Amino acid sequence: PLRRHLTAELLDLRRSLDAARSEAAAVAAESAHARDRLAASESRVRTAEASAVAANARAQHAEQALAEAQRQHARAQMDAQAELCLLRSSLEEATAAARSAQAASAASAERAR
Repeated sequence: PLRRHLTAELLDLRRSLDAARSEAAAVAAESAHARDRLAASESRVRTAEASAVAANARAQHAEQALAEAQRQHARAQMDAQAELCLLRSSLEEATAAARSAQAASAASAERAR
C-alpha cells in the first residue's frame, strides 16, 4: 500500500512537473513573442525619430530659403524704387528741356516775324 501510494504520488509529481514545464515553455514562447513585438516597436520608433529629424532639417532649409527669398524680394523692391526715381527725374529733366526748347522755338519764331 505504501509503495502504491508513493508510486501514485510520484506519477502525480511527474504530471505536475510536466505541466509546469509546459507552462514554462508557453511563458517562454510568450516572452519571446513579446520581445519580438518590443523590438519591432523600438524599430518603428527609431524610424519615426529619423523621419522627424529629416523633416525638421527640411523645415529649417525651407525657412532659410524663404528668408533668402524675402531678402532678395526686398532688394529687388528697393532697386525698382531707385530706378523709378531715376526715371522720374529723367522725365522731369526731359520735360523741362522740351519746354525750354519749345519756348526758345516760339521766341525764335517771334523774332523771325
